[in-house]
Amino acid sequence: MSSQSPESVRAGYSTLQAINPHSGVVWEVYLSQLQQAKTAKLGMGKTKELAYLVPETLMKPQAVFIGLRDEGDEGLCYVGSPSCSYRGTDGKQADPWVGQVYLVFVNKDKVVFSWRWERGVNGMPENYDKRFSKQVL
Repeated sequence: MSSQSPESVRAGYSTLQAINPHSGVVWEVYLSQLQQAKTAKLGMGKTKELAYLVPETLMKPQAVFIGLRDEGDEGLCYVGSPSCSYRGTDGKQADPWVGQVYLVFVNKDKVVFSWRWERGVNGMPENYDKRFSKQVL
């Protein structure tokens, strides 16, 4: 997470860099400080996912989808295959989960609202063709 001047960041949010799937250049997305605090209460595993896997997936996605059908939103889903995972409340680093991909969801206002490991098939989330409107990257 980057620290920015107060003028450039929404109040109550931190910024993360991400690849803009429409242009391929870097843009900023936002993460609620409240969401960060809630994540910290879940233990070091979830905290390290947020600190390391979310930024990695946002900057090095293997795919990005638009139109989150389950959410009824025109947001984005970044898909990645991180080099490791973090497990348990102590956040022990381990190999990535076998047969899974890492998803980071960003709403239409560019706010990260969810991230998680999910079952994957050939590096894509299971049933991606039914879950998302289209692939943009």
